[in-house]
Amino acid sequence: MSLHIHTNIVPQTIELTATRQSGGTLPHVVTAGQQALALTAKNTFSNSLTQVGITGDTRDSAVNVFAGSFIDASGFPSGDSPTTQAVLDASFRNGNLAPASQNVTDTMTRMTIALGINGQQDGSGGGSGGNGESWLEAIARAMGKALGTMAQNLVNESNQLSSLSGNSSGSGAQQFQTVMAKFQAHSQLFGMLSDAFSNAIKSIGQGMQTMGSKT
Repeated sequence: MSLHIHTNIVPQTIELTATRQSGGTLPHVVTAGQQALALTAKNTFSNSLTQVGITGDTRDSAVNVFAGSFIDASGFPSGDSPTTQAVLDASFRNGNLAPASQNVTDTMTRMTIALGINGQQDGSGGGSGGNGESWLEAIARAMGKALGTMAQNLVNESNQLSSLSGNSSGSGAQQFQTVMAKFQAHSQLFGMLSDAFSNAIKSIGQGMQTMGSKT
């Protein structure tokens, strides 16, 4: 599969240090942005299951497993708040979050179908994922962990790239290239979702910038 990493948008992919116009870090906006990202991941996974006809308690159970795995891997706070909803609203208005989220949903749908078929073929006893989990819950746990880890890596490395971008010294340029290489590698670890989820992160980052400039 050919992966397209848009390196020109890497430094602005997500800025959880808030907007520079605000004069510094805004902890409540940072937390809201992280919660917005976690909610976006959870909702897109739920929508992907609905698209393949998985609803009701089966879907809810898998979504809860996915959300818990994502939170554990990313370290982002769970929950919701008026500020979180304001960030999401700004992301939809100013960051094109709607098409980005749909792309994530579509990609998750394809992955769920592919992994589900493999799980049913490989698993014994009706496609169990092991440890008492159904194949769907096993998929949800694996996808949540992979996506959460990727989100945390991308956030950390994007912030490092932002801080290094103004350092024109030889050592600064070398550090920038090192972090850039890591960022690109981590972007490709979860190949089918890398571009789609990176765009969702960027959209939320743009929404946070809008929120920060008004705070």
